[in-house]
Parts: sequence; structure tokens; C-alpha cells
Amino acid sequence: MSRDRGDYKRPAKAPNVEGMITLKVDNITYRSGKEELEKAFSKYGEVGDVYIPRVMGSSEPRGFAFVRFLNRNDAEEAMRAMDGVELESGRPLRVQEAKNKRPENPKEYYDSRRRDSYRDRDRYRDRDSYRDYDRDRRGRDRDRDRSRDRYRDRDISRDRDYDRDRDRDRDRSRDRDRDRSRDRDRSKDRDRSKDRDRSRGRDRDRESKDRDRDVRDE
Repeated sequence: MSRDRGDYKRPAKAPNVEGMITLKVDNITYRSGKEELEKAFSKYGEVGDVYIPRVMGSSEPRGFAFVRFLNRNDAEEAMRAMDGVELESGRPLRVQEAKNKRPENPKEYYDSRRRDSYRDRDRYRDRDSYRDYDRDRRGRDRDRDRSRDRYRDRDISRDRDYDRDRDRDRDRSRDRDRDRSRDRDRSKDRDRSKDRDRSRGRDRDRESKDRDRDVRDE
């Protein structure tokens, strides 16, 4: 859809507003005109200039205007009185002292603002991309740390199992050695008992022979 350029007028060069007090008037409608604003604000003092920024390529207002007074007291009185007032357009105005002056060349000024907004948007897009990258990187680092922790836990568990098995084998070997030693002691005891029995038998045989010899001698 092509824009209607029939009513579009190139923004006029800003008048000499040096020393004027500028009020910014927000919430105006597309029906609000320079004459309406000048008439409403001039009740509180001499108005030096009224400027309504337009949408680029059309005559449609951008929704705010600048009203400049020659005297600060008049500007402050108008700001207090007109804030919240509804004009014929039916919207309550929001009036405050402007922080920035009207640019010398509005077209170049707003073109520069638009380029800055595009640049800021690209910067934020890059920042979002980096944030996504950084989030993914942190996620990968967390996964890597979890995997490393799992491997470490598994190694620790394996080492514990190995130590437990080694201790169990050592205990079993110690028990076997103890059993062998006990068996050897029993065997030695049995051997000693047999030796004692044989020795007693020999002693009895000797005594028996001695008695038989004594009997024959008698």
C-alpha cells in the first residue's frame, strides 16, 4: 500500500528558539493542529513556537508536540494548568518540560535516530545470540561436569569394590593360614601323643621282660 504524499510537507527549518522554555505535550491525536495548541497554551503567556513532529512521508502527527514560551514563569504556569486537560480531540494531555531541544534539521535528526534504533536492535540481537550461546555453553559445561562426576563416582565405587574384595581375600587368606596352622598344631599334638604311647608301650614291655627274668632266676 503506497503512502499518500499529497498532503506531505517537508519539515520546516527550526526557528530561532534560543532562550525559549520548551514544553513537551504528549498524547495528542492526528486531528490536533498547531493553531489549536497555540490557542490553548497562549492563555498563560506569549508562545514563541509550536512544533508538531510528523510521521516520515506523511502529514500524520507522531503523537506529541513542543510548545515554547518566551518566559519561564509562563511556561511553568501553563505546564501545571494544561497537564491532564482534554482538548477538542478528547484526549487528556501530558505536559512536562522538554529535556531535548528541537533539532536544527528534523529529517536528518530522525533519520539518525532511526539508524541508531536499528543499530541498537542489531546489538541486542547479537547480545541475545551471545546469551543463547553462553547458555548453551554453560549447559554443555554442566553436562560435562555431570559426566565427569559420574565417571569419578564410578571410579571411586570401583576402587571401593576393589578394596573391599582385596580386604575380603586378605581375610580369607588369613583365615586359611590360621586353619593350616591349627591343623599343623593338631597334627603335632597327635604325633606327640603317638610317641608317648609308643614310649609307654616300650616301657611296659621292658618291665614285663624284667619281671619274667626275675621269676626265672628264682
